[in-house]
Amino acid sequence: MSYTAETGYVGLARQDVKGTFKEPTDFMKVMSVELNPEGDKLIPDPEIGSISDIDSIHQGTYKISGSMDSYVRPEAIGLLFWGALGTSAPSGALSGGAYLHNFTPITSGSLPWLSVKKAIADDVQVFDYKDCKVDGFTLDINSSEFCSAKFDIVGIQDEEGSAVSPSFESSPLLVATKTTINIGGVATSAKSCSVEFKNNLESDDFRVGSRFLGDITEKRRELDVKMDIVLDTSSDLYKKAFYGSSSATEAGFDVHAESVDIELSSPTNISSSSLPYKILVQIKNCVFMSAPTPASGDDLVVIPLELKATKATGYNLIEVHIWNSKTAY
Repeated sequence: MSYTAETGYVGLARQDVKGTFKEPTDFMKVMSVELNPEGDKLIPDPEIGSISDIDSIHQGTYKISGSMDSYVRPEAIGLLFWGALGTSAPSGALSGGAYLHNFTPITSGSLPWLSVKKAIADDVQVFDYKDCKVDGFTLDINSSEFCSAKFDIVGIQDEEGSAVSPSFESSPLLVATKTTINIGGVATSAKSCSVEFKNNLESDDFRVGSRFLGDITEKRRELDVKMDIVLDTSSDLYKKAFYGSSSATEAGFDVHAESVDIELSSPTNISSSSLPYKILVQIKNCVFMSAPTPASGDDLVVIPLELKATKATGYNLIEVHIWNSKTAY
């Protein structure tokens, strides 16, 4: 008998303590899940006096690594944004069954530990991954397509799990046709946009006496934004990126930065409220890194804009706000 992947499921939970798996509190529809062990095997080098064949193989280090790709729905995904950024500050009930959740980067301490349950093909295989952290995410928005996201995950250990009955969220898919992208408070004519956030976790902290990671440690964060923007006569992307100012006429030493706001909205309102399901990504300070002006034949002139976020005094590097029907994560 053969099996298909679509009959499996992925469940998520924020662990109460390191070392103890927690059964899922949220189930998430995903396009793919590539979360598996990286278990090294140790093979000795040839030795004088040994036979001409490998005569032994030993277990080496062991960790969990991989990613999940999904369309963007504004409920279960919040748990992964929490895992990636580290701080959750819900605003509570708004009206008509709507709730607002705010996620920001940690300023001290560690990212939360997550548990992930992966079931393959009608529970033919079920695995529980514990002591996981979100290493980063990529949010992709392309014209006339569903918005999608990829989350990179690193974990310490897994074990065979037990099947459960998943209860998936019913919130709507978010699409590019209901997305707005502002740079410096001004709407852009973007054909695509990608937000890439990295925690750059230290995931090779192996220690003598154990196969498993001693810890997963946070390092310097990075945040990059890329867009393909239709050329216009007012945005001066070229001069901002290469000259350092929209008013400059040649290259100088200034660096130009502006805010970026990306709002993914749905035509569907939350419960009985007048508020739509929505995700708002806010980046306060994005430096213009590159904005060349390619030209070819009769092609539409589209500028590949590259931005890198820096920490502005008094502001978070990035904020993710989600409006949905969940009371809490």
